Order: sequence, then structure tokens, then C-alpha cells
Amino acid sequence: MKTKKHITLLAALAGLCSISQAADVEWDGGGADTEYLTPENWNTDAVPNATGDAGTTDYPFVGRYFTQSATHSAGSVTADSLQIGFQGGDGTFTMSGAGTTMTVGNTFGFKIGTFNDAVGTFNLEGGSLDIRTGEIGTNTGTGTFNLSGGTLQQGAGSFANINVGSGSGTGTFNLSGGSLSGIRLGLQDATATSNINVIGDAASIDFENWTFGGTTFLNIVANSTGTSLLDVNFWSGDGTENLTVDLSAYTDGFDYGDPLASLDLIENQFATFDASRWDSVSLVGAYGDFVYTDTTFGTILSIENISAIPEPSSTALLGLGGLALALRRRR
Repeated sequence: MKTKKHITLLAALAGLCSISQAADVEWDGGGADTEYLTPENWNTDAVPNATGDAGTTDYPFVGRYFTQSATHSAGSVTADSLQIGFQGGDGTFTMSGAGTTMTVGNTFGFKIGTFNDAVGTFNLEGGSLDIRTGEIGTNTGTGTFNLSGGTLQQGAGSFANINVGSGSGTGTFNLSGGSLSGIRLGLQDATATSNINVIGDAASIDFENWTFGGTTFLNIVANSTGTSLLDVNFWSGDGTENLTVDLSAYTDGFDYGDPLASLDLIENQFATFDASRWDSVSLVGAYGDFVYTDTTFGTILSIENISAIPEPSSTALLGLGGLALALRRRR
């Protein structure tokens, strides 16, 4: 294939510039499907391994220079690193399947959207993804991680460190399902932007630490039955942090005339915090009060006294009724 030859040539030329490039393995999509484990989808016609031929290590790339998509829907993968969207390219990787596993080491780590306005997207829909270290949107790149199913967890060791946005990059973490544990989330770079979106109530979220030094937008969006609890062991940082809670779709907990509802949003288990944590706070789609309740070691942020915003037609009828009453009194 012409595309395959083109990518192979680029990889060879890059290898002349740096010895470390010799072990880089490029996705070329030459196989009959889009599966990671199909050898013909790589420029070497071999599946990348944590330890490759002659004792070298393979460093796989999907979407390096080009727009490419890959999938992993069955079997097990072990890789020393995995980079999706690199050097101006656009890469998308989708992992699914109940028994699918992927373990990524930490030489170059797990990176999505890195360098020169690259764009990377990783969709975890099923299976188990174990990582040691990761970056989502770095060095002017844009990276997105979508967790809708399966499990994201730390690999070997106690924790996995993931930076969401660094080096003038933009990182987005969407949590709408599945489970997450053993992850330390960080944003250390003041020039970067981090978007954390907790969507609906189907995700099980247990972060180890949050440490932010850049600009963070935390958006908690309810579905009809509520929101997932954002559970964090320890939350710290001195960046710009903005909170938006959207209850537009929330209908399960209240109705006109029923008791007012409440939802727990965030639990910071081992550190207290209050409203001064945020540079801005907004509530969309309902009325309610933000309440910070200290526990033995930390704080729970809830929204209480939730009530629906009246429909415009209801408001108009109330206004007409008031007007009629005023006119009657004037007579």
C-alpha cells in the first residue's frame, strides 16, 4: 500500500535522527481490520511488544503525523508505552470487550495528544486498562479520555499518575460509566487547561489525589436520576478551579409539592475544603444550595434544597394571575 510505504519511509528517516527512534513502531492500518493485535496493521508487520526483537523495546504510535484509528476488542496487550495522536497527527483508539485487557508501562507512558497541535482520543468502553503514568493533552496537543465502561486502574505499584493538560496543552477527561481507581490526577502547568466532566450517575470514581496548578473546569452533569459521586482521597493545588453543576436533566428526586431533594457531589476524604476552593461556581437547570459538610477527616460537598425551575408558561400564568388580582383591587 502507498500509505504503508510512506509511513515506513518516514519512520526510517526519523530513525536516522535519533537512536531512540529505531524502536518506534508506526500504525499503518494495512490489515483487514483495525485491531491492535493484527500484525499487518503495523509498519513492521508485527505486533509491538514490551520487549521486541534483539532485546529492544517497541514504542507504538497511532496517529503520528496522520489521521488514524485503532481498536482493541479482544485478547490481552502488554506495551511499554502507547501514544495516540503525536507530532501534529490525529489518533483515535477504542478499547471494548468484557475480557479485554491492556497494560501500559512507563518508559514513555500512556500519552494522548502530544506535540505540535496533535489530537488524540482514547475511548474506554470495556475491559481493563492498567497504566503506570499518563498524559492527556500536552505540549500544545489536545487529548481526550472517555471512560464509559470497563476499568481504568493503576498498573504495577500503588498509584498511577496522569496529567490532564500540560505544556500549553488541553486535556479532557469524560467520566460517564465504568470504574476508576488508584489514579492520581494532576495539572502542574499554569499554561495548560484541564476539563473534567462527570456525566450521569453510572460511573464509580475513586481518585487517589488531585493536584492542580493550571486552569481546571470541573463540570458535573446529572442525568434523570442524579450524579456520580466524585470521590477523592486528597485534593490540593493553587490553580484556577471552576465548578459547574448542571441539573437540567434531573427529574427523579423532586417534583412540585414534593420534599426538596439533595445530591452528594464531591467527597474529599482526607482534607477539608469550602467555597474558597473555587474561583467560580454555577448551578444550571435547577435551584439549590451548595453545602460543605466536614467529616472526621475531610469534607463532602452537596447540593441541597433542589427544586425545579418553573416552566416559562407556568411563570407567565403566575404573572397574569398577579396582574388580574392587582386590577381587581384597583377597582
